[in-house]
Amino acid sequence: MTAWSRWIKAVAAATATIGVTACAPALAQVSQPLSAVPSGPLALVAEPQAGAGPFLAMIASAHRSIDLTMYELFDRQIEHALAAAAHRGVDVRVLLNGGYYSEQETTNRAAYRYLSADGVHVHYSPTYFALTHQKTLTVDDRESAILTLNFDDRYASTRDYAVIDRQPADVAAITAAFDADYAHQQLTPSTGTGDLVWSPGRGAATTVLNRSARRRARSTWRTRRWPTRPRPPHCAPRRGAASTSRS
Repeated sequence: MTAWSRWIKAVAAATATIGVTACAPALAQVSQPLSAVPSGPLALVAEPQAGAGPFLAMIASAHRSIDLTMYELFDRQIEHALAAAAHRGVDVRVLLNGGYYSEQETTNRAAYRYLSADGVHVHYSPTYFALTHQKTLTVDDRESAILTLNFDDRYASTRDYAVIDRQPADVAAITAAFDADYAHQQLTPSTGTGDLVWSPGRGAATTVLNRSARRRARSTWRTRRWPTRPRPPHCAPRRGAASTSRS
């Protein structure tokens, strides 16, 4: 495993620890395959147990709008559900990571072409970010799924989580960030109710995340050194969102 991979794992572990252990309204846990998520301001979806069902249910429930930001999209179930929503008159907008800065990648090209041909409005993410690692799904401006997983049809083999957030201030903040990124207009996103952590960012919560990740990295690597290339990922701006301390 490379130093880069260890750094990513450390960040993911730190984010998961803060997100799960922080003071928050009770999270309804979804850990079995199902076609919907419980009601309430927050619900925790655990993979691989839950599968794609909760997210397909969110898409199917949309009446007015769907906003999806995704790092990697090649799950045909999700793609078909988005196209079906567009066909029934829902305004479906999708923002896909296009590559590292302006270096185009092909990962999302098939999804881009398929969705564009089926009435979905698709844009690639702004090139002033190193990449867009954010994964969020917002429906009717009333609920947002904040995910660690990609919609890549690997739900059965990966440990991932999602928080279904129905707190109006959080949903409004995620929607505003989506609108700006979709239009390629730079914006400093709101923290919503105070529990959203955005990357890039230099707020107190981001500092806690970075410090926690670095402590984990030092304890794992011990005497290992950074490689000359690539640069540590914190050196380049990336769009992302995480749900952490909820009070």
